[in-house]
Amino acid sequence: MRRAHLVLSCLALALASGACNLASRTVIAESEGPAAMNVAGTLAGSTAIGRAQVDLNQVAVYRNTKSGLQAVADIALLGSIKNNGLTIVRPEFFVTADTTSFTNPALVRTNGVRLWGPIDVLPSALVALDWNKSAALVGAGGREVVARETTGDGRFTIYALGVVTGTSWNFTVQDFRTILILETDS
Repeated sequence: MRRAHLVLSCLALALASGACNLASRTVIAESEGPAAMNVAGTLAGSTAIGRAQVDLNQVAVYRNTKSGLQAVADIALLGSIKNNGLTIVRPEFFVTADTTSFTNPALVRTNGVRLWGPIDVLPSALVALDWNKSAALVGAGGREVVARETTGDGRFTIYALGVVTGTSWNFTVQDFRTILILETDS
């Protein structure tokens, strides 16, 4: 009903003024990350964390629509997660504003916001992250950081970390991609 009212109002304005802009569109911006991120650690500390520095300015569809960007409608992290160990692993992803280079999970957790996860991956299993599974795991705080950076300078960093479920974790994130659904008027 509200949409019909808007359309009728806009049509009346168009007739009176000669113009009315109803045009908005949705575009997909995809940022490829590293082909593989190896993440390993123990109760005593992490030996490796995964990092993907995202610069949306390198993505043509983002550059071409940034001036008319209205909102980030949805976010998903795609790829697959391979559990290399003998216990269940619980991968999760954090995001920091701008490009950062933290090498310690404690610094990532202190300075970042959880973006995604966790998800249980059984020993030796490979879990494909499709759109529906991934989008459902994106948290509100991380979504807010990505949206703010997307409408800002377009730069942020995503980290893959393990949640301790046993004595250690060891997994590989393969073919990592960040997908953003953008609403734009250009």
